[in-house]
Amino acid sequence: MNKSKFEKKRSFRLGDVICKVYLYHLRYGRIVNFLHPDGLLTSSHEHGYNGKDLLECIEISPRSGLARKTDAEGNAKRFITGPEHCKICKVLPMDKKGGVRIANLLQP
Repeated sequence: MNKSKFEKKRSFRLGDVICKVYLYHLRYGRIVNFLHPDGLLTSSHEHGYNGKDLLECIEISPRSGLARKTDAEGNAKRFITGPEHCKICKVLPMDKKGGVRIANLLQP
């Protein structure tokens, strides 16, 4: 019996750390908003992620501390992506080196 068919899979939530994979380029981010592709009001904030919305993320550094990346003006870098290119990352707690970090950093 394959129990993966019956288990509810974890969906995207606000605040999740994700890894976006596009060809051989990795980009890490924290989800801050859900956007409807047609610009309509989304229901993902109230009822959970619906599978159709785009993810708006703030780009972060995957190294110790998960610091936000900024542009030349000092604003946080943002990117929008679809769910098909993303994977939820596991965040490990603080260690001796300081700061939280992403588990399995090299595996997309």
